[in-house]
Amino acid sequence: MEDDDDDDDDDNSLFPTTEPILPLIPFDLFPTCPFGCQCYVRVVHCSDLGLTSIPRNIPPDTRMIDLQNNKIKEVKENDLQGLTSLYALALNNNKIYKIHPKAFQPTKRLRRLYLSHNQLTEIPTNLPRTLAELRIHANKVKKIPKDVFKGMKSLHVLEMSANPLNNDGIEPGAFEGVNIYHIRIAEAKLTSIPKDLPSSLLELHLDDNKITGIELEDFNRYKDLQRLGLGNNKIKEVENGSFANIPSIREIHLEKNKLKKVPPGLPDLKYLQVVFLHSNHIAKLGVNDFCPTGRRKKKALYSGISLFNNPVKYWEVQPSTFRCILARNSVQLGNFLKPQHINSNMGIQSYLLIVHLLWAALVFCQYEDYDFEDEYGGEPDQVPYYFNPNTQVEVPHFPFPVECAKECFCPPAFPLSMYCDHRKLKTIPNIPSHVQQLYLQNNNIEAVPAGPFTNATFIREINLSYNNIKFHMIDHGVFAKFSNLVQLHLQHNELEEFPFPLPSSLERLLLGFNKISRLPGNALEGLPNMTMLDLCNNLLDDSVFKEKPFSNMKNLMQLNLGNNKLQTMPPDLPPSLQHLSLENNSISRIPENYFNRLPQIIAVRMSHNNLQNIPHNTFNLPNLLELHLGHNKLKQVFYIPRSLQHLYIEDNEIENINVTVMCPTLDPLNIRQLTYIRVDQNRLTSPISTYAFFCFPLIRTIYYGEQNVTGSRPSQLRTPVFRRFLTPEEFQEAEDNHETLNQETEEDHEAEDSYLHPYYH
Repeated sequence: MEDDDDDDDDDNSLFPTTEPILPLIPFDLFPTCPFGCQCYVRVVHCSDLGLTSIPRNIPPDTRMIDLQNNKIKEVKENDLQGLTSLYALALNNNKIYKIHPKAFQPTKRLRRLYLSHNQLTEIPTNLPRTLAELRIHANKVKKIPKDVFKGMKSLHVLEMSANPLNNDGIEPGAFEGVNIYHIRIAEAKLTSIPKDLPSSLLELHLDDNKITGIELEDFNRYKDLQRLGLGNNKIKEVENGSFANIPSIREIHLEKNKLKKVPPGLPDLKYLQVVFLHSNHIAKLGVNDFCPTGRRKKKALYSGISLFNNPVKYWEVQPSTFRCILARNSVQLGNFLKPQHINSNMGIQSYLLIVHLLWAALVFCQYEDYDFEDEYGGEPDQVPYYFNPNTQVEVPHFPFPVECAKECFCPPAFPLSMYCDHRKLKTIPNIPSHVQQLYLQNNNIEAVPAGPFTNATFIREINLSYNNIKFHMIDHGVFAKFSNLVQLHLQHNELEEFPFPLPSSLERLLLGFNKISRLPGNALEGLPNMTMLDLCNNLLDDSVFKEKPFSNMKNLMQLNLGNNKLQTMPPDLPPSLQHLSLENNSISRIPENYFNRLPQIIAVRMSHNNLQNIPHNTFNLPNLLELHLGHNKLKQVFYIPRSLQHLYIEDNEIENINVTVMCPTLDPLNIRQLTYIRVDQNRLTSPISTYAFFCFPLIRTIYYGEQNVTGSRPSQLRTPVFRRFLTPEEFQEAEDNHETLNQETEEDHEAEDSYLHPYYH
């Protein structure tokens, strides 16, 4: 394998090459999933947990970590230690103001880093050279210093919108040697187009700035540019010849400016397909403003031209002005001057529609038999429309332009998603019919009425977390009508009751961090597809189980009831359950044979309860891998099933660990899988008997830590951590297994690359 400092210009993959496992790494550094998080294969979810720091014990083969929506203030030097395989790290929406210069040093393969909505005042230094995507939207960054991206030849996407950055803040040479394809510096303080950005740019978004004009030399460096966003600036004039320097341009946004005429040079851009010019001061359209003259000039047909909200007199527009458009609904043209003969009761929207239809009919009646394809079709129309190497975006097939609530943002590249988060909204805007993913988290919304969702018939995911929603402010049945809804986020609200009825299509429901105190008998009926239910940090007590609310959830796999007021084990859980979280309750006993009905259980978390005794065979389960019983009142150990790998019994009252109770018999043909035990903060005076290593031959670490032998003052055993390192034979076997697991296919790469939403702002 090449050194990290070597160039790798031929590597177009987002996944670097694999490395063999390092020898003599203590297994206790990576025993299991961090407390409170949810872990899947190489993916760790720790979002919306109120964390103040990056958790420890993240598995070393983790490729993606989701830590967004927490209260993390700092990324320390050793927070990412050992995560050499990390591919994507999401730290959006925290309170991060400081990142240690060596924090990312261990992450030799990091490709995506999301730091948006934090309090950073500078771009982190010493970023991994493997980084392909950096999003640092909505921080307090005022400067892009020289050499901050030095050596980062893989960096393709840079998102820096909503920072107080002006033109002087971009130092000369800041982008020297990098090949960035996509840059977004919207909602900043730019007054002109920066002239020292990478020449490799395919997308440049400078919307919502204070740019006043476009000069001849502005695009000299950006000859490969395909998409340009300059909407909502103060542009009054585009100098003639400016666009000649970007001959490959496909889409230009100049809406919401102060233009008085159509920018010159558009007919000469043979690949141009989309032009936004609405909400300007354009009063007149020339017959050759958009389309070239002469049959020999090839040009792609326009699929979208927006000119509405301009003082254009539609009756003066020559039909041939739009002779090179793809279809009659590709142009939006209208003005707000209402002739006298128009009935004032029609309303402006009806009037604009009539103007649009009459004008379209006029154009296409006059040119009904004219062969546009013969004159303007051909080679340019066949050119693929690429925005960046990782995302191919074609001109939308739905009516143009994409409908989007004015309070929200709808990325053109991902037209089925609407982002309305972090906007201090008090009400839900109207949801267009095409939206499938709706993000409304981190607002001040108090009610969920049915009205805004009238047309939203295809919606699949709704995120309403971190708002002020109360149960009685949710219209009855508002969610039930969404027959395609699979995921609903309502955590961190003010809900007092379970928000039923819900659609039968629902698979994942997150209701943690509310004030729910009861579950009506029919609340969970009719949810056959539910696989995950999170009810942590509510006010549920044992009375909610009288009507056996979970018994009919035949496909439920994950149930989180942590941080409630339970005193007994929840009865009649479905046999499909695999992950059960009951930590931070007041449960004092586990009934004998309780888990016999849960043969699929993989992980049980019951830390921070009042357990005093565990019946001998309670956890004799065939698939159990992880068991958390720390911070209870246990006085003795219990039987350990063969499948168990990680055992946590720290902070109990255990004085002696009887290995024969944990392992009554030895069977060479059925080796026990236990590899990690944590027993600190107990009352042990001596280490575990060496007989344990005959019973559990795969054990790697026993963590003793400090013991509470004297009561008031913790003491420490002679060996606070026992580590058994791999023998040469075991290491070779582990290395072979690791390499086999890391022989990823192309499909693995695509699946992993698409795990995080591509527009992760």
